[in-house]
Amino acid sequence: MTSMIVGKNVYWSKKYEPIVNRLTGKDREDKKRSFETNMDVLVFAAVLGIKEGASEKVASDRLEISIDVFNNRKMFGVIYLIGLLHTKDANVLRQEREGEMIAIFQDYAMGGLNLIEAWLDEQPTDLYGDKILLEKIHNELVKGKASDFTGAVGAVSF
Repeated sequence: MTSMIVGKNVYWSKKYEPIVNRLTGKDREDKKRSFETNMDVLVFAAVLGIKEGASEKVASDRLEISIDVFNNRKMFGVIYLIGLLHTKDANVLRQEREGEMIAIFQDYAMGGLNLIEAWLDEQPTDLYGDKILLEKIHNELVKGKASDFTGAVGAVSF
């Protein structure tokens, strides 16, 4: 896993653009935000999606982020990790399966965005989304469910 993914894009459904904009502070004069970039939101959403078993296909009306953004921020490893956790097969890390890994990442990111959208709907006065995100993370830690994530790995074949 020392090489980066090149020449590809990560897609996300345009229907989630208002949620991503809310979390990144786009379209806001004060520019306060919970996440710095769209990529940061997608990474968080993908981790949430795989943790909760929530996935959704990217809609045909979609936006893209160049894989170079993930590479430059040294976040391409998250795509590898999500692919590995999902397939439980180290062969998914092969270069010829990069498209599959990206698709898996995208599906979990969409599932996570769907969950985040529901959370934000619960708290319409949370303008930046930070309060509800922190509350949900805190609740998971208090319930002791954070350790459940290790069960998602299962047996990975090498």
